[in-house]
Amino acid sequence: MIPGVLALNENAQRDATVAVVLPHFKAVLEGGRLGLHNIYPDADAIVRQYPVYRDDYGWKIPSLPLRIAQQFNFTQPDAPRVLMNWRGPPFTYRSVSFSDVFADLGSKNKQRAQDEFSGKIVIIGSTAPSLFDIKPTAAQPDASRRGDSCHRHRQFQA
Repeated sequence: MIPGVLALNENAQRDATVAVVLPHFKAVLEGGRLGLHNIYPDADAIVRQYPVYRDDYGWKIPSLPLRIAQQFNFTQPDAPRVLMNWRGPPFTYRSVSFSDVFADLGSKNKQRAQDEFSGKIVIIGSTAPSLFDIKPTAAQPDASRRGDSCHRHRQFQA
């Protein structure tokens, strides 16, 4: 069983299998606070909406924004898909290099504030073009947004 997945109704197929790559970290799996981070463009290759959850064989597999909304008691959409509400151009939300933060954690001379991420929702993601995680959006069809940018905008409407 995938942590955090719930049956949508009594017809959920108990013996069904779904291919999902789960995190390696035991604490993450045991916490059950997992969510999908997939973004699916429309037929014209433009990102306009996102799945709140996936219905696979009667099982509700939540998106990352839905799981965060559940965790923090934010309003949760009723629909399985929601139109994106772009809150600004690409890079509207602050981005920090994971390698910079990681290097600072191991440094004797800390350069980053100890409370830099206190009280914030942190989304860790990769941004390499080879991962096909750069998508044109309805807000800027001629420009592209990284997947982590899409997640930031999604989070504030979940």
